[in-house]
Amino acid sequence: TVEFIGETQNGLAAGTGGMIIQRRGQVGATYYEGEFKNGLPDGVVQVEEPGQLPRTRLFKEGADVGKADAARLQGLSLAFNANSVDSPLLMGA
Repeated sequence: TVEFIGETQNGLAAGTGGMIIQRRGQVGATYYEGEFKNGLPDGVVQVEEPGQLPRTRLFKEGADVGKADAARLQGLSLAFNANSVDSPLLMGA
């Protein structure tokens, strides 16, 4: 299963967002936060996997191509609507 919150284009993750991927047979899930293009991580992305410390990586078209500078990470910024505390709104980071 794949869950995504963030910017999209033509129904695919595009821009800043957060993606959770649960693979069959995997204990826990992998979380990606940062830049996406055509539904794939693309740019500076923080990756969190079960049992590991979060790490900042550079992705190109979904492929991990190496370490990245955490200062360049554009993560999600969630805010709450003043009229409805239960409704988070995605704000540009």
